[in-house]
Amino acid sequence: MRTDDAQLAGNAQVRPDAPGGRADLTLSAPGASAVVKGELQPTTGAGTLRASVQDAARLLAWAQKLPGAGDALAGAQARGSATLDGSWRGGWRDPSVQARLHAPSFDWTPPGAAATPLQARGLEATINGRLAQARIAASGRVLQGERQLDLRLTASGGRTTPNASLAASAWRFDLGALRAGVRDPALGEGVWQLASRGAVPLSWSPAQGGQLEVGAGDLTITSSAPTSQAQVAWGPVRWRQGALTTTGRITGLPLQWVERVAGSQLQDAGLTGNIVFNGDWDAALGQQLRVTANLVRASGDITVLTTDAQTGVQSRVAAGLRDARLTLRSEGNALNLNLVWDSERAGTINGQLRTELAAARDDDGNTSWSWPDSAPLQGQVQARLPQIAAWSVLAPPGWRLRGALAADARVAGTRGEPLVSGTVTADDVALRSIVDGVQFEGGRLRARLDGTRLLIDEFTLQGAGEKGSGGRLRATGEAGLVDGRAQARLNATLERLRASIRDDRQVTVSGNVQAALEGRTLSADGRLRVDRALILLPDENRPTLGDDVIVRGPDGKIMYGKEGPGAVARPTSAAGQQAAQQQARSDAARAKADAQARASEAGPLLPTSTCRSTWVRTSACKAWASTRAWPAC
Repeated sequence: MRTDDAQLAGNAQVRPDAPGGRADLTLSAPGASAVVKGELQPTTGAGTLRASVQDAARLLAWAQKLPGAGDALAGAQARGSATLDGSWRGGWRDPSVQARLHAPSFDWTPPGAAATPLQARGLEATINGRLAQARIAASGRVLQGERQLDLRLTASGGRTTPNASLAASAWRFDLGALRAGVRDPALGEGVWQLASRGAVPLSWSPAQGGQLEVGAGDLTITSSAPTSQAQVAWGPVRWRQGALTTTGRITGLPLQWVERVAGSQLQDAGLTGNIVFNGDWDAALGQQLRVTANLVRASGDITVLTTDAQTGVQSRVAAGLRDARLTLRSEGNALNLNLVWDSERAGTINGQLRTELAAARDDDGNTSWSWPDSAPLQGQVQARLPQIAAWSVLAPPGWRLRGALAADARVAGTRGEPLVSGTVTADDVALRSIVDGVQFEGGRLRARLDGTRLLIDEFTLQGAGEKGSGGRLRATGEAGLVDGRAQARLNATLERLRASIRDDRQVTVSGNVQAALEGRTLSADGRLRVDRALILLPDENRPTLGDDVIVRGPDGKIMYGKEGPGAVARPTSAAGQQAAQQQARSDAARAKADAQARASEAGPLLPTSTCRSTWVRTSACKAWASTRAWPAC
């Protein structure tokens, strides 16, 4: 059989009545070749197989031209090489097999515009022995984007039903040494190491809808920078006819792992520590539901960043953690989740949530469990959290948020439409961004939870300054979800609020603002008045007035610039024009001298000016740029 660029040559014989046959075939195609020669009968046989991919890109391009393969392989990409060498001796019921797969470099991008390439480096897999008892080994590196897996695995075992077909055969293996290194940005920096201890038996049978059993074993998980280690041990795991049973425990789970996954957010929030957790589980998911799981603090404490109410000095103190646990229990189809957090300086939290799972059976009688949107919810949360800086995790990057929070909430409704009611209060709220020059303090919040809405009855913030000199912001409003879309409304009143405290940008404003959020659309309206502003501009950004700009004083005199048309009547005679020009120059010189004198007396600040518009009114603004003073506008 031959095409323009491929050829299949040789002969083959197949006996359908007694599965078996013989073949002597050679295939050559662009970028690949294969040779198979031998005989395979139920109890006798011998032969060899060799397949080689010299250029995966050429082979894929050829395969995409085959009838029916174009759509299935559209967009796929391949690159690299691989070889497979194998031989067998004996019949297919229990042959002795030797095979080796070697791929020094192979890249594969599956069909799909957003598919990420899979890259194999130094991949090697071998199998040696009879089909009933063989030794298997695999090693290599697999990469996908920034994720990387280095794997080394050994196992032994094989088929336990020699008289059955391959599809109906049962298998048993003992998984030996497992060594894996995992690198994933989602898990933080460095490489995570996984190592098994001892052999783990594994068996599979396709009978009665499938049966999978995994024997007891344990795994050591180690992280780097800093080095931490945890042990995961499990009892026998069984899956039969859709029913799953599993037990196990985890010891030495450190808080640092949460920090690695969460990035720097916990540290930015002022939370660090050496807490170690232990956990255990016992679950059966079949016709009946039985679930018990616990995660409990075993040792250690956390430190929190606190702020002295009198001096504003921040310090790090131990939270004095007494108890921290999360438990999950089942009662029939219901699940109960309980959270306990009890500490001396980081507050207390008590929460309970109850819901239900739904069971469904397929045509084979297998039971599956799910958490539908119609599952009822019932619970409550009570929290008393003191003045700590942990709330910065809720603020944008670079911002710091702190305050004492108290909440008493009740949960109802369903998973698809949860309803929350209760109260939320916060005192001594402070918000700060050094880069943006924003600092508010002395805040207070009084809010109510009503179904899917948060009703803000009172929200106040004070600007930075002694004895309330920084002004105040007062706001009321509401926020919530309506038909799955975020909606919010806020009415704010600013009373001489010090909005910016940077040395080169000091602004005090008053007025009213109404803001609304509808889905992704944010709108704002209102009337603001700039009460005071001090802006220092660097020399390279110093603004200048154009030659066509005329600045007039309160009496209508020209203080800066040339006279513009339509401002005053022009003298018609040459003598009158010359006198007017002389007067304008004299007035401008006098105005400039007065402005410089006032600027010299006031230091780097300029004379007070009044500017008006339909939206913002400036009653006092001062600016300084380089060594040149602007005349009053």
